[in-house]
Amino acid sequence: MVLVSGMSARTVKITLFRRQAGVPPLEIEAPYGAVLREFLLKTDHSPYREANRLLNCRGLGLCGTCQVVVREGAAKERKRSCQIRCFRDLEIELE
Repeated sequence: MVLVSGMSARTVKITLFRRQAGVPPLEIEAPYGAVLREFLLKTDHSPYREANRLLNCRGLGLCGTCQVVVREGAAKERKRSCQIRCFRDLEIELE
């Protein structure tokens, strides 16, 4: 588990899956209520790919470049990480 300094005692578990073969999932703890995009950037797990690291709307919800795949059971749905607040445990795929 990776803990970010200054986190409160109330956290949620984020399980990160990468699409690269052979890379095991990573579990990190995020502060309850954190914006997923901000937390991913703070912990060096960027939701952006290539040039989108520089060319994006900075979390305003306008461009869609920070999309992640959210797993809920067998269902998978693409969502903007800047629009997700961490109020429960999440399983997400980063490309």
